[in-house]
Amino acid sequence: MTAPSRAFLTAHWHHLVMVNIEICPNALRPYLPIGTELDFHQGRTFLSLIGFQFSKMRVRGISIPFHQHFEQINLRFYARRKEQNGWRRGVVFLSELTNKRSLLWAANHFYGEQYSHTKTTSFVLGPDQNENQTVHYSWESNRKRNFIQVKARGPLVLPTEGTEADFIVNRFSGFTARKQKPSTEFLIKHPPWRLWTVQSFLCSIHDLPAIPVSIGKALSQTPSSVLMVDGSPVTLYESWPIHS
Repeated sequence: MTAPSRAFLTAHWHHLVMVNIEICPNALRPYLPIGTELDFHQGRTFLSLIGFQFSKMRVRGISIPFHQHFEQINLRFYARRKEQNGWRRGVVFLSELTNKRSLLWAANHFYGEQYSHTKTTSFVLGPDQNENQTVHYSWESNRKRNFIQVKARGPLVLPTEGTEADFIVNRFSGFTARKQKPSTEFLIKHPPWRLWTVQSFLCSIHDLPAIPVSIGKALSQTPSSVLMVDGSPVTLYESWPIHS
């Protein structure tokens, strides 16, 4: 089926912190949407825990009150789908956290995503791209506080083609497994994202809602890499069913 051209949501995503963890492929295969397969980088599969700033949200062109600046945290892995002209590389979300109940409803209803409502906080220190930036995201789960924090500085650079950073950052589709319905795909459009140089990383990760034990254990591992990405305006398009 041809991808639809109708935009559903526009927003700005910025100050993305991406904590990337290698994980056994067999731990991820049960969560693959039908019609997709795991995407590997140099024989390795990854989880990414991501915090980012979400601002200027519009749904079908309409600005949403009280949803103009907030943080979001998600956990994703990497999949691909074969098309006539090659592979479409995307992500599969295992958990997504927000403190905005209306966003939770819309994402779960229209996209079938695994959103959970919880208390989240964030801060960004240092607005100049040529100076140090400190970016912090935290969330609560099972009465435990979790956080990720990076210190980074410019200049900003595009990911080098073929690197782990390129594999993680340059994703333009989302794949979703839906109960008793066909799997779906949606497109994510944005200009190329650039990387800050991460100087230090701190974290305390105990739990995320609605993830299996095997996935949760992987979060305690030392990350393969930690990235900070500048972000940009983004457009999410309406989803459509995909088949094997």
